Amino acid sequence: MKHFLIAFLLAVIGTVAFVGTAHAASRYCYYNPDDPDCYNQGGYDDGQDDPFPPPPPPPRRPTYDDNTDYGTDDGSYDPPPPRRPRPVARPVSRCETIAVNLQRSGYRRVRPLDCTGPNYRFQAFRGGSRYILKIKSSNGRIVYEIRN
Repeated sequence: MKHFLIAFLLAVIGTVAFVGTAHAASRYCYYNPDDPDCYNQGGYDDGQDDPFPPPPPPPRRPTYDDNTDYGTDDGSYDPPPPRRPRPVARPVSRCETIAVNLQRSGYRRVRPLDCTGPNYRFQAFRGGSRYILKIKSSNGRIVYEIRN
């Protein structure tokens, strides 16, 4: 049964790879019709044109950058699209900053337990063990860590 499943999976992978390669070749010839390897991809060897030519590629949207002249040939003006407003940054508390620094130093699932007073307390995991950390709020140094 195991060998049957492996053979089936290999057959499916081979089929997907073959179909993906054929599709990639047709895309190449679609965007590069002047390539001599792509001549007469429709399978007609009698020299006639393909009765079902591929559709033309979609029109490209103009890109707007600072070096673009937005005027058109007829003198009208096509302005660039409006810029997206930047998100307003909310103030980051000292407690959040210390939690991020704990994550950067290797602790995972950092949760604040008490963020008041001169010392903050956090619960965090490291190496599969749970720790209770007491952090000095003024400089972010670890006062103690207890492994639970």
